[in-house]
Amino acid sequence: MFYGHSNERQDGFALWWLIDLNAFRAALIRQTANGYSISCGDMANSDGTCFKWFDIRSFPTYPPLVMACSYDYSLDSGNPP
Repeated sequence: MFYGHSNERQDGFALWWLIDLNAFRAALIRQTANGYSISCGDMANSDGTCFKWFDIRSFPTYPPLVMACSYDYSLDSGNPP
């Protein structure tokens, strides 16, 4: 699964992540049984629809969730710029 944020000029991506959908689903299914609390929530849009957000930092380390990304999290505390 691909997720990204547009850059300021809206002609490319500022940040992006390639997510393993199987790992994503497995974490959601098993979170209660494994004692993980995945941080997530809902954000209402002005058109009446809703966006579901997930904090990828709250997912278990195995199986790996992020397959590739535009940001090197090993350089700091794990918070992108």
